[in-house]
Amino acid sequence: MHGVLNASRATVALFAALALMATTGCRSEYKRHCDLGRQLRNEERYEEAIQEYELAAKASPLEVRPYENIAKIYKHQGKYDTAAKYYRKILEVAPDYIDAYAQLVKMMRLAGQIDEASKTASAALQKTEVKRDMKASRQIQEQMIEIENARKARQAPLAAPPTVGAPLTASTTATTLRPANVQPPPAKP
Repeated sequence: MHGVLNASRATVALFAALALMATTGCRSEYKRHCDLGRQLRNEERYEEAIQEYELAAKASPLEVRPYENIAKIYKHQGKYDTAAKYYRKILEVAPDYIDAYAQLVKMMRLAGQIDEASKTASAALQKTEVKRDMKASRQIQEQMIEIENARKARQAPLAAPPTVGAPLTASTTATTLRPANVQPPPAKP
């Protein structure tokens, strides 16, 4: 009986040691990929940096930093819809990561997803965590103002410029070629 207990303790200790090694191995692999990703990003080797951050995320799937770094790269490249995808991933992994909400709304707005950005902003402002964080709340409210400005700009009719080679008429000259702050010349008597 005493030998069985010692064997059980030895088995438990072995499993604990293996788990610790696996965790340490994953952590060092995660750190290695993050460090390499950062180096590649600093060298502006963005595609390679993204690959390293993806490997870091695979090594430690509950960490948000690799996803955030990927989102920042896509934001820098002007690929706002892809950046938004990674901010969504951050919120899947860590719904309490407050800073991701404002960035998600901003990326959606810049990608032209105005209605979706508005819904996401409204939903984020209802979250208790966001309400408590004044900075995040303010950033989301600022994005809502930008969303409304984008909506208004979308709805405003644009004056069509004159067609190249088309004869200029008095109305064309008066409305499209004159700067807004310059008065027309007085009419000749």
